[in-house]
Amino acid sequence: MTAEQIPARDPRIERVLFELQGSIRELYPSATFEVTLGDDSPGTYLWATVDTEDTDRVLDPLVDRLLELQIDEGLPVYVIPVRTPERIEATIEAAASGRLGLGRPSAPSIERSDRATE
Repeated sequence: MTAEQIPARDPRIERVLFELQGSIRELYPSATFEVTLGDDSPGTYLWATVDTEDTDRVLDPLVDRLLELQIDEGLPVYVIPVRTPERIEATIEAAASGRLGLGRPSAPSIERSDRATE
């Protein structure tokens, strides 16, 4: 569901949803969006489905603006980036084949010196 399809709500939140969608689309033109109301924390959630391996990169350019909206303007708007189903499938396949290096980390080697410190 896009911001245009959600039920009428606070016009400030509508404006912010369009702003955030635009900011995300600048970096991820194929992004799709769903808007939901949530209660943990209460507010409006903008779910952004993006084709990226690292969803933190979606939030990085938005963090300051989101804090401004939530703290300074009192607007409970949250962005939740999620990977596309194709990206999730590729990540699972890569993990299964060992290409992601998600296996057990090896212990670092510790070199001992028998010489006393002078």
